[in-house]
Amino acid sequence: MDRTQSADWAGRAEATLRERGHKASAPRSAVLALIGRQECVVSAQDIADELKRGRQKVGIATVYRTLEILEELRLVQRLDLGGESARFEPATPDGHHHHHHFVCRICGRAIPFEDDSLERVIDVLGKRLKATVEEHDVILKGVCPDCEG
Repeated sequence: MDRTQSADWAGRAEATLRERGHKASAPRSAVLALIGRQECVVSAQDIADELKRGRQKVGIATVYRTLEILEELRLVQRLDLGGESARFEPATPDGHHHHHHFVCRICGRAIPFEDDSLERVIDVLGKRLKATVEEHDVILKGVCPDCEG
């Protein structure tokens, strides 16, 4: 997500939270700004640790509450990639930032990827099933190049 998209996502998230009756706060704004800057998935602990490194006082409970609300409002996508905790990334209404993930079973690193051929196959499968595919996630698991060697 580029800088403009990041600011747009954070601003849209703030506005949606206000519309739904959630009060603005500096800690919540810090969480939103950090999520908006993410290129891929991040855990609640990663968010808390990054904010702490930036000397921002945001407790882990605030991070979890914010993620829970954002997920309910469909502003973040929750991905259970295995391991100890779920990871999250900004959800865009147009699906523009849509990608899938390869997860290393050794180091746990998530590597995003896009594949137009895969998207076409999913569309064809939906038609074959006579179903409307509204959303999908593809998670590949294996060993990344760094851990392979």
